[in-house]
Amino acid sequence: MLKVMLPKISEGGSLSNILDQCMYCALGLGWVGLDFRSLLPPLFEEAVLNLFSKNMSTDVENFQLVLDSHRWVPLPAIGFPANSLGEENQDDVTPPPSLMEHPPLAVFINGVSAAVNELRPCAPLSLKNVLALESVKGL
Repeated sequence: MLKVMLPKISEGGSLSNILDQCMYCALGLGWVGLDFRSLLPPLFEEAVLNLFSKNMSTDVENFQLVLDSHRWVPLPAIGFPANSLGEENQDDVTPPPSLMEHPPLAVFINGVSAAVNELRPCAPLSLKNVLALESVKGL
C-alpha cells in the first residue's frame, strides 16, 4: 500500500510524518516479531527522489516561462559600495544589487530553495549524491 500511495504525496512534511508513523507501527509490531522497519527506507527514498525531481522540473519549467516573457533592459545602478574605498567587506553576505537586473534568476533560485526545503524534514543521507546530480541537471 505504501508503494502505491507514497508517489501521490506532494509535501516533504507529509512524507516525514508518514515515515514517523510507519516506524512507530513497525516498532510496536516488533514486540511480537513483526518489525518491518528495514523495509521502509527504499520506499521512502524513492518517494523523496520523485518529490525532489518533480519540484526541480517544475522550477525549470517556471524559469523557462519567466525567461521567455522577460524584457531584458538594463536597470540603473542601485546602492553604494560596502565602504568608501569601493572594497567589498568579506563578512557581507548580501547579494549584489546588480542581480536585481535579472528577475528570472530570482524565480529560479526561489524554486530551487523551495525544492530543497521540501526535503528538509525527511532527506535521507543515502540520496545525497543522487539529489546533487538532480540539482545539477536542473541547473
